[in-house]
Amino acid sequence: MEIEELNFKFRELEKALDLEKNKIIIEYCDSKNQHQVGSVFTDHIGSIMIEKISYTKIFRVEDYACKYFGSELNKDGTPKKNGNKRTAYQEHEKK
Repeated sequence: MEIEELNFKFRELEKALDLEKNKIIIEYCDSKNQHQVGSVFTDHIGSIMIEKISYTKIFRVEDYACKYFGSELNKDGTPKKNGNKRTAYQEHEKK
């Protein structure tokens, strides 16, 4: 075995490990998620209609969470006329 082959195998192993980590993060976040695409999510800024859900690490509390992206809504639940979209995060309690 040459060093190039060893390094290639290490890189492949790291890729496989990263994929497994991401699967576990998604499973963890989904287990805490109470919202689906098409539902309304409200945070301290206002409400959005969820169009996309992704996953992120929240460093200040060392946790992972769902990140929601969607159209901003008025207080009556209708989309804002300006068509603005934004990202919102589920709030977590500090540990």
